[in-house]
Amino acid sequence: MMWPYFVMVGVPALLALLGESFFNRKTRNRLVVVSFFVIWLTLLCFRSERLGVDTLNYHTMFIEASRMSYGKIFSSAFSNNIDIGFYLLAKTISIFTMNFRVMMVVCALIALVPMLVLYYFEADQYAYLSIVIFLGLGLFSIYFSALRQVMSVAFVVPAYYFTKNRRFVFFLLMVALAYFIHHSAVIMLLLYPVYHLHFRLNTNLLLLIPVIILIYIFRVPVFSFLAVFISDSGKISIKETGAMLVFVLLMVFFLFCYALPDPELLDKDTIGLRNLLFLAAVLQIFAGINSVAMRMNYYYLVFVPLLIPRIINYTSEKNRGTARVAFVVMVGFFTVWYFFRAYTTADILHVYPYIPAWAI
Repeated sequence: MMWPYFVMVGVPALLALLGESFFNRKTRNRLVVVSFFVIWLTLLCFRSERLGVDTLNYHTMFIEASRMSYGKIFSSAFSNNIDIGFYLLAKTISIFTMNFRVMMVVCALIALVPMLVLYYFEADQYAYLSIVIFLGLGLFSIYFSALRQVMSVAFVVPAYYFTKNRRFVFFLLMVALAYFIHHSAVIMLLLYPVYHLHFRLNTNLLLLIPVIILIYIFRVPVFSFLAVFISDSGKISIKETGAMLVFVLLMVFFLFCYALPDPELLDKDTIGLRNLLFLAAVLQIFAGINSVAMRMNYYYLVFVPLLIPRIINYTSEKNRGTARVAFVVMVGFFTVWYFFRAYTTADILHVYPYIPAWAI
């Protein structure tokens, strides 16, 4: 059945559309965010194990972890045979219950609660636009399948706040915790330096374009080096069939973020998020040669939906009309695009239609 996904998108849409009559802007945006994440969390917690291409595999891993001692799990910490964080969590839960549903609920909470907090406080401008961009970037589906990585991605939220506040030691701690859950988190090390870069495209466009070209040319050896740090990258394949389409979309966002806003209005955090968008666009280049590259980019794609509404809000006076049109077009496009892909593209991750836990 598809109606749960319509509810998940429709309720925030109604709150965004009708809530203006009852709430101030900030309250309305926060209600939009909370409604979306609460419904999504409910869908994750009560889904069938048949939903998500790797859910049954994780059930097997849960049983395997329950039969291992803590000593054996720790001894495997640096062998790349297992992601120790996931196994420690599974082992601890198995002490109290062998019900895999509990494991699924805990994983969903760990993965989504930090995202809820991030969007609750940061998506305070055009929250519904942030949500549909999130859905349009292909982030949604992996939460039904890649349990380890979505929990690992959750650590990018505190890492982001420690980066903003220049708490480098705590930032490294978050990266380490995420790495022990899924080794792709090594890519998070780029967050701190890239966020604090002080380049401006208005004067360095001719420098950045050759950088993108060079990365594209040498994408194979560069990704081969990065892939060394990712455990079991060949065992669980998550293909993103629209990888290059996402790259084009990110580049359009990138140009949008420099063409419309008034540079004098941009705050430091918006500039930092814009830097992360550039990094996401660069990383997306690799998605065309290996599906694992898309996994590495999930850590940065979560910030893109927060940036675009900020850019609209900081638009220069001469571009305000263009920004309003762009807002309406993006809201309509990404809402339709999500459902269009749900109905028409290959359901690689087995997310559609929704199957509840009690379905036969």
